[in-house]
Amino acid sequence: IDIINLSLGHPIFEPAASDPLVLAVERASKAGIIVVTAAGNIGVNPQTGHTGYAGVTSPGNAPSAITVGALKTQTTVSRSDDRIPDYSSAGPTWIDAFVKPDLIAPGHNIVAIAARKGYLYKNYPQLKAADADYMRLIGTSMASAVASGVVALMVEAHRATFPTAPQLTPNTVKAALQYTAFQVHDDYGVPYDALREGAGALNGEGSIRLARTINTAAPLGAMWWTLWSPPFSTVGSESIAWQQTVIWGDAVVWGDTLPINRKAWSSSVIWGDSVVWGDSVVWGDSVVWGDSVVWGDSVVWGDSVV
Repeated sequence: IDIINLSLGHPIFEPAASDPLVLAVERASKAGIIVVTAAGNIGVNPQTGHTGYAGVTSPGNAPSAITVGALKTQTTVSRSDDRIPDYSSAGPTWIDAFVKPDLIAPGHNIVAIAARKGYLYKNYPQLKAADADYMRLIGTSMASAVASGVVALMVEAHRATFPTAPQLTPNTVKAALQYTAFQVHDDYGVPYDALREGAGALNGEGSIRLARTINTAAPLGAMWWTLWSPPFSTVGSESIAWQQTVIWGDAVVWGDTLPINRKAWSSSVIWGDSVVWGDSVVWGDSVVWGDSVVWGDSVVWGDSVV
């Protein structure tokens, strides 16, 4: 097993350090299994209807998990009109205040194979697609499944290029997904903050291309990119710039971080732990507490998250 997809979640009732589901995710990650989980669909306060923060569900609060929020693609090839739907849960995580989600992926009106004996199929016929074997669903559960598919293609591409090298670790995969992600804007052209979009939107082409360049057999501290990948992807007629950032814990790391094989990318390190990056790395302090995040009546806190 290379990847576990957890399209599920429950409200956070205790710190991540004692949550049994989070601990199971961390054990899987430490064993080298890549865990992708849904951020949750609690981005709106059900009492007020306002978009808010702190709605990420467990196990999306697992530090090492790749936690995925939803992206609405407007059913177009263009990425410039993509938006984050209000229901997609935003960080920080309840109790621990971790920065989540890690990124966002298509999760709105996704047509996928149906469980014909399942509850949804039997009770919501309006969700059925033209082909009776398929359904159209909405939510971060769909987004995490889409991301899991891209991760599978990354693992496959890496193995085909480096058949004798160690496999990609969960931390390396998450970093590559974030590094190649692209910025998403709201209807007013304002970029979403990191508590809504994480490092940005999933870039399948970029992340798979990057996975082909990472020689995991390289020693610690050495350059492990075998080829330089231009930091942009072409989708349709658009050239999309990569964010080239990694959200490590509660800070943004950028510079020449990812091209070097560092201890941070090993399975033995929990995402967000204190690690030595080097002099060229710049740490940002505006991820959680910057001016772009509005704290006030629109924030979903406490019992209203449930």
